[in-house]
Amino acid sequence: MTLSNSAVGDILYTSWGYEQTNIDFYEIVARRGKSTLALRKLQCSSEDEGWCRHKVMPLKGQFVGDQILTRRISKHGTAKVETYAYLHPWDGAPKHATSYA
Repeated sequence: MTLSNSAVGDILYTSWGYEQTNIDFYEIVARRGKSTLALRKLQCSSEDEGWCRHKVMPLKGQFVGDQILTRRISKHGTAKVETYAYLHPWDGAPKHATSYA
């Protein structure tokens, strides 16, 4: 899956951070045209993997708040949630996050 051919119900994620790795998951709740996504942030489960490391999984349909984000897919097939956080299609596997000390 790419962002361009993603559908309502698909899950996307961002991986960002400086001295730690943060993972955020988003569910597509609507598509508007070919290049506009409506997203809601998802809650996630977390399992410790060792000191300052854990794996995270999205909890589909369990949203964080009521906010709906609208993001456009660029002509290059990318989209950002924030200036520092690009959206990626989620492959169904746990993502690995780290925390600072």
